[in-house]
Amino acid sequence: MSPNTKSRLLGLLIFAIGVGGAAYTWYSVLAEGRYAQKASFLLPFFACLGLSLMIYPMSKAESLAKYGSEQIPWEHIPMGQKVLIFLGVVLGALQWSFFSGHLSL
Repeated sequence: MSPNTKSRLLGLLIFAIGVGGAAYTWYSVLAEGRYAQKASFLLPFFACLGLSLMIYPMSKAESLAKYGSEQIPWEHIPMGQKVLIFLGVVLGALQWSFFSGHLSL
């Protein structure tokens, strides 16, 4: 299995955890009126992070060859991936604000 395929599968796992957890959080808020504050922020972020890993896979070897490090510097991360990470932060903050009562529809 190629490293990019492994990266995409890891992204799929993280995406599934984020979406499934966010759905369960919404269920628990609507049905029981309770939620976990940290999870209400982190789960939408994980969903967007997993999606970004599926769309923009990069292996450690590829990163090491391109940038001389296994970690990609922020300035070399693709713009689409940066947008998805930012979107995850915004969605997490909106969900947490909505659940805590600071934001209403």
